[in-house]
Formats: sequence, structure tokens, C-alpha cells
Amino acid sequence: MNLPDKAVDLWRVVLQKLEQEKSQQSNKMLRELDEDSRNSGYTLSELQVIDLIEKLENPNVTLLAERMKMTRGAISKIVSRLKERHEIDSYQYADNQKKLYYRLTSKGEKICHYHRAIHEEAERKVVAFFEHYSDEDLQVIIKFLTDVSNHVDGLLVD
Repeated sequence: MNLPDKAVDLWRVVLQKLEQEKSQQSNKMLRELDEDSRNSGYTLSELQVIDLIEKLENPNVTLLAERMKMTRGAISKIVSRLKERHEIDSYQYADNQKKLYYRLTSKGEKICHYHRAIHEEAERKVVAFFEHYSDEDLQVIIKFLTDVSNHVDGLLVD
């Protein structure tokens, strides 16, 4: 097997392992939440919307769609599921009864907390991993990751 083929094979293995880790972390989070949340299951998009609702000032469907790079229809479906599970509430301002805005409930805040904790732990693990490399090695790694990122950006445009 030539070197580019070996690199492609290793890349696939790494992506599979990252997917497994993401799944394990999601399952860990769900085990730690209450019974209702555990039975719901969450998509990555739902968790990202919960996170954005907590971060943004006056989040509405349009703002969430722009930030998530999704359609307003897709965000509306996510928001509906989160409302059904009592993880978010909607509100309006007296001077504009047309626009609906969203905020987290206490249940949504708990989910947001666990989601962020998982990200923080993953970040610590990645930082610890890269600390094993010399500055020279890190320069090569950074160049490689930059090239991969640019390549993926090109794929997304096509």
C-alpha cells in the first residue's frame, strides 16, 4: 500500500473513532440527566440550538437559522421539539406581537450545562494530546490541519 492510501485509511479510522467518542459522550450526558431527558434523545442540532438560545440575546428562528446555517423551517422543527419537551419557552414583546423569541427553561439550562461540560472536557483532552509534540512538530500539524480545513471548505462550496 502506498503512502497516500495509508494516510486515507488512517484518516477514516480517526473519523470513525471521533464519531464513537461523540456518541459515548452524548450517552454519558444522557445518563446523567433526569429520566425524561434520557428518554428523549438529542440530535447534535438540538444541542447546538439549546446552546445558542442560552448565548444569544433575543434569539428567534431567523437568528438561529443564520447562526446554524440551516433553513428557518428546519429550525422551526427543532424549536417545536424542544418546546414539546419543555426545554425552551417562547416569549414576545408587547410592541411586536409578530416575533417569537426563545429562552431556556430550567430543564434546558441543565442540558446546556452538560453539553458545555462535555465540550470543555474534550478541549482539555485535545490540548493535553498536543502538548506531547515539539514546536516543530506542531507547525507541521497546524499546516496539515489548515490544508484539511481548506479542502473541506472547498468541498462544501461545490
